[in-house]
Amino acid sequence: MLLKEIIDFKNGKKKPSSEGSVPIYGGNGVLGYTDQNNQDGESLIIGRVGAYCGCVYNHYGKCWISDNAIVGKVKEGNDFYYCYYLLKRLNLNSRHVGSGQPLMTQEILNNIEINICDYETQCKIGKILKNIDDKININNQINNNLYELAIKYLNEMQSDEEVTLSKFGKIQGGYAFKSKDLLNTKTNNRIIKIKNLRNEISADVINSQFVENEVIDKLDNKFKIKKGNVAIAMTGAELGKTGFI
Repeated sequence: MLLKEIIDFKNGKKKPSSEGSVPIYGGNGVLGYTDQNNQDGESLIIGRVGAYCGCVYNHYGKCWISDNAIVGKVKEGNDFYYCYYLLKRLNLNSRHVGSGQPLMTQEILNNIEINICDYETQCKIGKILKNIDDKININNQINNNLYELAIKYLNEMQSDEEVTLSKFGKIQGGYAFKSKDLLNTKTNNRIIKIKNLRNEISADVINSQFVENEVIDKLDNKFKIKKGNVAIAMTGAELGKTGFI
């Protein structure tokens, strides 16, 4: 079976100069917004020219497909998301013509040989893959929000007291810090583990583990932060958990 049997392809058009809320798609995804549209409903977008030739995107609703992209419309009897992930799997950016200026054409797309399953199976596969993608996008947004939150607090809540924050390698999977003013006091050296981060206004410093100076001295003390900064768990089941030092 050829790809043209399940998807109709056509080139986009020059983007309008007017501005609005309708996304304009090019070879590298959304490149602007306008008040016009040349597509509606379910659209598959493929980069047509340049470095992003063969990149694949999907959009539901009104949009404008520019002249450096190709739009695909899934034919009746085939699942939209299944076709989207099929296109991504075809490694289209290796099928272009031209070297100096890579180019994807409708002819190339139409004549790609494929094997597909029945419609019911397509729907199941498309739904599973979309759910995975949605979860990834949500996790990425959470991480971005945590990063922005950390930057905000780093800028707003710094004080004059400096502490040293050091990664405790793979042994404890957490962090260690020691007070600059009480560097030689054994009882002030602590390991802040992920479990000490409580998603509250402060890390659980009181209940953290005391360690000897010899342990602290072996740590990589390259991270300098201020009291009032935030620590974020970056790995494991507690990913994203936060706490102020």
